[in-house]
Amino acid sequence: MTTITCDDAQRICFVTTDDARELAIPYQAVASWKALLNLGSYDEALDAIIDHTKPGADPIDWADKYEVLAGQDDPQPVAPRISLFAMPAAASQGRSALSGLEDVLAGLEQDFVNQVKQGGMR
Repeated sequence: MTTITCDDAQRICFVTTDDARELAIPYQAVASWKALLNLGSYDEALDAIIDHTKPGADPIDWADKYEVLAGQDDPQPVAPRISLFAMPAAASQGRSALSGLEDVLAGLEQDFVNQVKQGGMR
């Protein structure tokens, strides 16, 4: 089972995957992937990062994602959804590994979106 431990002081999620990969995923990465991939939750973004770090994973056309994000209207808040992929134990308990971090992640996401829209992140 995938295990996730979040360190608020370092703002990093430490992940051990089912296939024994050890990942350190900054909160900023979770927030930016959510915005760039237009995902509905931070759990989905964390799942996407975990999935795309697998050997042989399909590459993402980041240039296209930045262009789309830069041209979008400001995103509307979406009710959080719990992913069943990377965090089954947490999901079965009605919470996620990112519970309690939504405000921090939302702030990081909004800062990122603003930078992209101002042309500072392309």
